[in-house]
Amino acid sequence: MILKNAHIVLEDEIIKGDVQLKNGKIFKIASDIAGEEIIDCNEKFLVPGFIDVHIHGIGGHDAMDGTDEDIIAISKNVLKHGVTSYLPTLLTESVDRILKAFTTVENVKKMELEDGANIIGVHMEGPFFADEYKGAQNPDFLQYGTLESLNKLIGNHWDILKILTFAPERVDEEVIQALKEKNVIAAIGHTGADNALIEKANLLGASHAVHLYNGMKGLHHREPGTAGAILSNDKIYAELILDGVHVHPKMAEIAYKCKGNKLILITDAMKAASLQDGKYDLGGQDVFVQDGEARLANGSLAGSTLTMDIAFKNALKYLSSNITDIVKLTSTNAANELNLNTKGKIEVGRDADLVILNKEYDVEKVIKNGKLVFTK
Repeated sequence: MILKNAHIVLEDEIIKGDVQLKNGKIFKIASDIAGEEIIDCNEKFLVPGFIDVHIHGIGGHDAMDGTDEDIIAISKNVLKHGVTSYLPTLLTESVDRILKAFTTVENVKKMELEDGANIIGVHMEGPFFADEYKGAQNPDFLQYGTLESLNKLIGNHWDILKILTFAPERVDEEVIQALKEKNVIAAIGHTGADNALIEKANLLGASHAVHLYNGMKGLHHREPGTAGAILSNDKIYAELILDGVHVHPKMAEIAYKCKGNKLILITDAMKAASLQDGKYDLGGQDVFVQDGEARLANGSLAGSTLTMDIAFKNALKYLSSNITDIVKLTSTNAANELNLNTKGKIEVGRDADLVILNKEYDVEKVIKNGKLVFTK
């Protein structure tokens, strides 16, 4: 396949030209490549497929619902929004339900769906969280993290676990060290940890923070809080929900200026994403969606209804940046953190996971593993 007449968004520049795909990889980037199977991009943007490292559900399905059909539906739905790789994200629930969800994700990952986004692995959010900062996590299942409780939670699913989020004050140090030894990204979240505790957790191996500003102690000029500690630590990657609801655009801009190539846009979407307002559920709790905002009955935000294509457009609007840098936030930075050395950039030899965006930055076509899998 040859993608012709594209504005190709490379790591540090945009060039006009063609991209040839072969055996699921990017084979050649040049001008006037000849061939028979051609897609004319009509001078639209060609960007790397989006990578969402934190998403619970979409289209009426949740990763905790526990059936192959749910994970398949999520994989197919996110693909339409430009996501070619993602981490189904589990949350605070009973250990039995968590283990069942792990098994389900593993089953679907093995299917290697042609018309669904690649499943990289699992992001486990919880249950070792501070009650005060639990957000929409179910308080009935919060617990303290020990090596014993960690192993019960994961069971024999260590190979598929890629990120585990915890509050540093709610785990033994051995938990963080064990995650590092297992090559699982230790992530900070739903926590009131101060600067000193964040620094200590980072030294032990914590290198990621979920939904910056949300579910954590905020900034103050005499106390950095959790958010300030993360912003000032250049060894920690930070997620950001850029839906205009979870984070004020000015605070998003501060995060972008502080974190740079350590900032990753996520959706943190729940099953109401891409659906109408109404009543839904998340982790056994009722969620009410009005004007696209998902909240518990007490008013707490309960995930989002954001999709990655909208996050991309919001980044261009809010962050005073250019498309080459925004691609890093939606693709490259996540690939780097997850050691996905064949994804995240348009480069010869990398996986042909690509998205064609029109001049308004809407998703028009999605190519995964070198095959056209979605056309708007």
